[in-house]
Amino acid sequence: MSARVTAQPTMASGAVKIGKSFTGSRQAVGVSGFAGKPLKARAVSMGRRVAAHQPLRVVAEKVVGIDLGTTNSAVAAMEGGSPTIVTNSEGGRTTPSVVAYAKNGDRLVGQIAKRQGVVNPENTFFSVKRFIGRRWDEVGEKDREVPYTVLKGDTGNVKIKGATAGKDFAAEEISAQVLRKLCDDAASYLGDTVTKAVITVPAYFNDSQRQ
Repeated sequence: MSARVTAQPTMASGAVKIGKSFTGSRQAVGVSGFAGKPLKARAVSMGRRVAAHQPLRVVAEKVVGIDLGTTNSAVAAMEGGSPTIVTNSEGGRTTPSVVAYAKNGDRLVGQIAKRQGVVNPENTFFSVKRFIGRRWDEVGEKDREVPYTVLKGDTGNVKIKGATAGKDFAAEEISAQVLRKLCDDAASYLGDTVTKAVITVPAYFNDSQRQ
């Protein structure tokens, strides 16, 4: 007995309908497609594929916590399950939130910037946290009473005049340099690159200042 299999498209779904008849002792299989062209039927034996074992690699990120203060800042890292205050390059546990540009063009951050502030007051920037995210008309006259020059920016924000640097800075740029030093000190202390940081935000900061 032989079998003949034909395929026809159904009207409802366009699927192939299989018809089967037995005419003899030999089995013949014929499959027709939608366009009447013969389609090859091929049997594929499926074997089980076992993926090669690859060891799981866990990468531990170095995350630090930073307290960015108006006067001083500090950075802490987890050691042995407990937070530890990181000492800076000068051996202190706190870093002055001060950035200065020396007359030779060098940028100074932290204690070294604070020390030369007496002889270079117009290029030594401190207490800039009070200007972060604030517009010129939101800053009072008392806050502007600093040795360096505070300007009104083109967009109405607060700018800090950097005479030696040859450019005006936003308060966020000055604070970013303090944050960079803290991260660098933490990296030296930990012996590894710091990839992320959590920064404290004062409760009185508005949405603009938080951003």
